Amino acid sequence: MTGPAVGGCAPGDQRDQQLGDDGRGGGDQDGGGERGGAGRERGGGQGRGGDEREDGDQALQEAQDRGTVTDAVPARDLLFLLIALANWAAVVPQMKRVLVGAQDTDRTRLRASVKEAARRLVAK
Repeated sequence: MTGPAVGGCAPGDQRDQQLGDDGRGGGDQDGGGERGGAGRERGGGQGRGGDEREDGDQALQEAQDRGTVTDAVPARDLLFLLIALANWAAVVPQMKRVLVGAQDTDRTRLRASVKEAARRLVAK
């Protein structure tokens, strides 16, 4: 197990400091209402609310109905898995650098791998 990150706090704490989030759910220091806080969902109040999920969910459901996308996984869950696959490297940048590498060629290779994994995830 490693010790605290540079600056004497855990990496998540550093990110909260960068965002100005004190964990009380009041948003960031510039007044933006991210509303993350401990134990709170970040969805709902952002953008068009739940419409983005419903649009993606509906598109996947229609593709499943046409038989062009697997129906082995419910459309709602498939959308979640695709979003998680596409965004995970951004959520854990240190892990990405350790496991994948930090060079531009590594980034390009990972991007191609994520695309291929997404294709296989939805394949019929």
